[in-house]
Amino acid sequence: MKKKLTHLVVALTNFYMLTYFLGIILMIITVFFGTINPLIGGLTIFFSLGSSILYEVMRKKFDFITFGEVLICNSNKGDILVQTKSFSITRIPILILIFITLAICGDILDGLTEGKVYSIGDVILFGLLTGCLYYGIRNFMINSELLPLVLIIGGLLLTGFAFKHSPRVELTGGYMFNLYLGLSAIWLVTGMIYRRKATLTNT
Repeated sequence: MKKKLTHLVVALTNFYMLTYFLGIILMIITVFFGTINPLIGGLTIFFSLGSSILYEVMRKKFDFITFGEVLICNSNKGDILVQTKSFSITRIPILILIFITLAICGDILDGLTEGKVYSIGDVILFGLLTGCLYYGIRNFMINSELLPLVLIIGGLLLTGFAFKHSPRVELTGGYMFNLYLGLSAIWLVTGMIYRRKATLTNT
């Protein structure tokens, strides 16, 4: 059961991150060519999910380490339970927070299945958010240092302020700002707790 759940964690986080990167490409396409068929957005999601599942089934054949594998501190292709940091119950909250964060931020891509045309500003914003989340979460799970935490919180706050001041989302901008602000606060508190725990463990 533990092995299956670990594979599920890796597959889901890889799915979200792959969808983010493919979503950026589709957003750029809408900037230059206008709306795309909503079916393409849906197929992209299924492609990301299928690729993530296929990778878990055939992971021994790949040499690179994925985003999800970094999160669980695994680099052993033979056994996913071989981890540089042994799994403990205290890591469950941070993994849940990561899932919630990736799911909430992924809502920005919903427009791809609704025929939305994105602006260059949208692409830059989501690109920055994706970069902050990718490098921030990845490195925080490795070392629990302050800079990765700042990247995560900074990306969320930047996105929240963009929603608040965007004329395209006047009705929901305030709600989205509060949502991202709250998520940033949760990351701040949780991150500091994990940093303190890591510091105590190393001393």
